[in-house]
Amino acid sequence: MYKGEASTVTVPSLQGPFTMLEHHAAIVAILEKGKVTLTDLNNEIHEFAINGGFCEQHENTVIICAEVESGKWNGAALNEAKRVKVENERE
Repeated sequence: MYKGEASTVTVPSLQGPFTMLEHHAAIVAILEKGKVTLTDLNNEIHEFAINGGFCEQHENTVIICAEVESGKWNGAALNEAKRVKVENERE
């Protein structure tokens, strides 16, 4: 489980990887096998290997639903007005 703030979130979409920053345009994407990478406010990088899923970004909120190779990644909500906050739960 990861919980904290992040400045960037990169996901492996079917159209290729892309990075979401604060105030990113609204988007929904299907994710393929690869890694979700986020950078926290201390510039530490956190990576999660996934087998696929989807993500949605809207109004500084990112929701990721994906199967993590070591188990289910139930959901990650990234939200905050000036920063991106990450909340990640496992089943």
